[in-house]
Amino acid sequence: TSEAIVEGILRRIQSTRTASEQRVARSTLRWRVADTLLAIVTGIGIWLSFKGSHGKPWLRKGFQFIVVLYVGFLGGHLLSLSVLTGWIHAGIPWSTGPGLVLLVTAALTVPAVSGKPLYCQHLCPHGVIQEWVHLAAKGRWRVDLPARAARWLRIVAPLLIVLGTAWVILHA
Repeated sequence: TSEAIVEGILRRIQSTRTASEQRVARSTLRWRVADTLLAIVTGIGIWLSFKGSHGKPWLRKGFQFIVVLYVGFLGGHLLSLSVLTGWIHAGIPWSTGPGLVLLVTAALTVPAVSGKPLYCQHLCPHGVIQEWVHLAAKGRWRVDLPARAARWLRIVAPLLIVLGTAWVILHA
């Protein structure tokens, strides 16, 4: 019995030590090349949101290509309610995803402080592809809606954001 107690105490000490080491390993910032690239793209997006690309369409198109290729396909750095919900429930990945944390911080603070759109206008791969489709289909599939219907449709996106946020907050 005494040997079992000693072995139990030793195992408990070892498991506590392992858990402590894992906590330290998790709290260590791991800044990778992917985070650096995302920080650069975010910085360029911030710069474009303030300066614009007026008179330089090649700059906007080139940046959009980088956003779709790197942010969308290669990096998969997309912002969504599911990402933010995961962060609310599991914590913000300060140490494992600092580039994405930087992107979210910029996407939320730049518009709040300056009124300049950042994520949806410059850094969202979905938005870029929507813009490309709009330009490719210009005039072909245009549907003129009655003014009343258009007014109602303009509130759909904000309403969905409010409902999604309420869903997350209420843990529904």
